[in-house]
Amino acid sequence: MIYKDVLFRVIPIFVSCLVSVIPAVAHSCDDFAKLPTPKIKVARQVRTDPALGTPMLIIHASIANKDLDERRLTILACHLRAKYSTEKELVLRIFDDHKAAEEFNDTGEGNSRAMRASWRVYYSFDQKNNRELLEWRPDRMDRDKWVTIDLDNPPKA
Repeated sequence: MIYKDVLFRVIPIFVSCLVSVIPAVAHSCDDFAKLPTPKIKVARQVRTDPALGTPMLIIHASIANKDLDERRLTILACHLRAKYSTEKELVLRIFDDHKAAEEFNDTGEGNSRAMRASWRVYYSFDQKNNRELLEWRPDRMDRDKWVTIDLDNPPKA
C-alpha cells in the first residue's frame, strides 16, 4: 500500500511539471508568424496577362522533404498570405524536386510520371472572392490523395 500512496503523490507533481514545459498552442496566423518559416526555392514565376482578366501570379517552387507536414505548411501559408498580400490572385505549386519545379508544364504536356509525383503542395488565394486554399499530398506516390488544410481553423503550432 505504501507504493500506491507514493504513486498517487508523484503523478500529480509529474503532470504539473509536464504542463509547465509544453509551449502555448498557436491558434492564428499571428501565432504562426513567430515560428520559423519553411524555406521554399522559387524555380519559376509568371504573371498572367491583365488584358485576359484579373492578373494572377503563378509560382513554382521546391521545398525540403522535412518541411512537408501539415504544421510547417500552415506556417508557410500564413507567411505567403502576408508576403503576397498585394496580389489579387496567387497560385503556388510546390515540388519536392527543384528540377521538376522548373520544368513542370501547367497544361500537363510533357510532364513525366516522376515530375507529377514531385508536385506535393498547392496553395492559392483570391482576394476578390475572399478564398484561400492549401492542399498537399503526404505520400508522393499516391497522386490522387490530396489533403486539404483548413486555414480558417489551422492545426495547432
